[in-house]
Amino acid sequence: MSRPLVAFLAVVCLSFAAPARAQDAAPDETEGRALFQAGTVAYEAGRYEAALSRYQEAYALTHRPVILWSIALAADRARQDALALETYRRFLAENPDDPTTHDIRVRALARVDVLEAQVAEARAAAARVEQAHQAELDAEAARERAELEAQTAREDAELARTQARDAADSSRVTNKWWFWTAISVGVVSAVVIPVAVVHGRQSTSRFPDTDHGSVIFAVSGRF
Repeated sequence: MSRPLVAFLAVVCLSFAAPARAQDAAPDETEGRALFQAGTVAYEAGRYEAALSRYQEAYALTHRPVILWSIALAADRARQDALALETYRRFLAENPDDPTTHDIRVRALARVDVLEAQVAEARAAAARVEQAHQAELDAEAARERAELEAQTAREDAELARTQARDAADSSRVTNKWWFWTAISVGVVSAVVIPVAVVHGRQSTSRFPDTDHGSVIFAVSGRF
């Protein structure tokens, strides 16, 4: 652990100790000090996520601005860059520059500069990923629309072909009622008229059924 951090942790512990004596160790202060110490133990052991959690709990109980440095440092080591950047800024805003915090403030300012660039790049990368994902979704939606439009076009074309065939069929002479009527009339005429003519001829060549006619027929039959 660096000297500035050790010195600052001592300042934090002292800030807990003095009010505790004055207020007969208020429960929140006592618990907050225990949480802070547990966070420091976890931080020294490299368990930065656990340290961050303990520091945040200590700050929630005591609201001591100096604890923000420990929260920011633990978040920084845990690679929670956005949280670390936000907490460094809060620490700088809520802790005045004095001999006890000067070195820590200098380090906080340096980390703010670095983290601003890192967070900006991370956000830009996330935006690019989101844009790429959205582009994939848009492309998939476009493909689905194209397939639907193609299917609709095929169905429309098939309907048009069916309608064209129906129109062609309905326009043929053989599909007209009058055509078949004329055919029927022609057939009837072709059959009935010859039969009537033949029958007429047979009727005109026959002798009348009279005595005179019989005689003539009998005589003519001898020759």
